[in-house]
Amino acid sequence: MSTNPPAINAPRVVLWLIAVMAGIHIIRQIIPDGTDIAVLRYFSFIPDRFTSDGFSHYGGLPAALWSWITYNFLHGGWGHLIVNAVWMLAFGSAVAWRVGSKRFIAFSLLCGVSGALVYLIFRWGAPYPMVGASAMISGHMAAAIRFVFRDGGTIGSLGRGHSPQRHAPLATVLEVFEDRRSFAFVAVWALINLGLGLSALSFGGNGIAWEAHIGGFVAGLLLFGFFDPPPPKKQSYFHVV
Repeated sequence: MSTNPPAINAPRVVLWLIAVMAGIHIIRQIIPDGTDIAVLRYFSFIPDRFTSDGFSHYGGLPAALWSWITYNFLHGGWGHLIVNAVWMLAFGSAVAWRVGSKRFIAFSLLCGVSGALVYLIFRWGAPYPMVGASAMISGHMAAAIRFVFRDGGTIGSLGRGHSPQRHAPLATVLEVFEDRRSFAFVAVWALINLGLGLSALSFGGNGIAWEAHIGGFVAGLLLFGFFDPPPPKKQSYFHVV
């Protein structure tokens, strides 16, 4: 049996999710430009879609429903996709190792929907589309800081399938802000997104959808406990008679 570690130590569900996003992006590079524009109109998240005029121009009610999910799988370019893939490999892997594939997918989609909701609130009626998995990944980040620093863990232990933090007790939201390391992480994350928000306002509101980042992060921080499985029971080494 080989003792060499795999080239990429990540759960299969994370690798498959990245592969799906990459495959979709490759297809978008092959199809005609007009078809690609139609893909964006029907599957990206467009705030104007939810106005009375938007319902008649952007796929109607069906697109208004599925776009909460489908926008996560579209990206603005290879750079956008690669950055999201790297962050998902780091933080998404840590979450997936802990909760398993099904819970990971459900949790990721919830964070994506939450990101779209906050984006919709801030950009109501805006005609430009939002794409990308950043809201999901922001949720992964928020979830990870609720357990990665437990029992002496560090950011360096992210994504390790056999890390002690995989089964460490989940920190409460209050404990996240009481711990210096997790609080520092949240503070840096918030400052970065504040900068993105101010930059977006300077350029007329276009660019990075920082609102979706906030929505995904807050959802991940507050709701991850509902997806976190109970710790494994300790094995008994004796029989009761």
